[in-house]
Amino acid sequence: MQKLPTVTSLRAFEAAARLGSFTRASEELYLAQSAVSRQVRGLEDQLGARLFDLIRQRIVLTQAGRAYLEEIRPILAHLEAASTRVSARAKGVQLIEMATLPTFCSRWLIPRLPRFYSEHPQASIRLTSKFDPFSFDAEPFDIAIHFGTPDWTGTRMHHMFDERMIAICSPDFLRRHNIRSDADLAAAPLLHLSLRRTAWVDWCTQLSISTRNAYSGWLCDQFSMLTEAAVAG
Repeated sequence: MQKLPTVTSLRAFEAAARLGSFTRASEELYLAQSAVSRQVRGLEDQLGARLFDLIRQRIVLTQAGRAYLEEIRPILAHLEAASTRVSARAKGVQLIEMATLPTFCSRWLIPRLPRFYSEHPQASIRLTSKFDPFSFDAEPFDIAIHFGTPDWTGTRMHHMFDERMIAICSPDFLRRHNIRSDADLAAAPLLHLSLRRTAWVDWCTQLSISTRNAYSGWLCDQFSMLTEAAVAG
């Protein structure tokens, strides 16, 4: 049987790959830069494959490095989750690993956590942002909150509630564009969330409004950026 790499070498490689720097990886892991570099070199020697190339004083993953990183990330995540879970149980804590959408988490879930903790003082929740469905076999989660169609294979789903779509804008935006109806708003410059590109089309369709302008406007990849842009007019 081939000797397995140490957890230290795998963590050094993963941190260096994620951060793109041995120096930043050493700061995160509280190791000397030379120690991180030595761990990665030892891992490369053990695997018989080069994981990084040095290009213009930057470390860049090789094809083998990218493939290896994709394989070991879930393993390290499972190892960390299992260790945390065992440690929590030893202390009488019930650990719940939850994946959720970031804006839903901050606006809906977190304000309700104090009541949950008051009713379940032995529980501890670890929240992680996830936008897309994933395999529970490959990810260390117990539960996930997801928006979309109920077609997440290999899971047991529970419907929480439906979405209510409301178009909003700032008072200044309302005045500048002389908006007096839903149709006026649909014809004005629009803001879009990259993960919900059809939101304005869906809204216009529900109200039997022309969708001609539904894809124009600014595009943001975070809901928090979108709301700030709307407030700013």
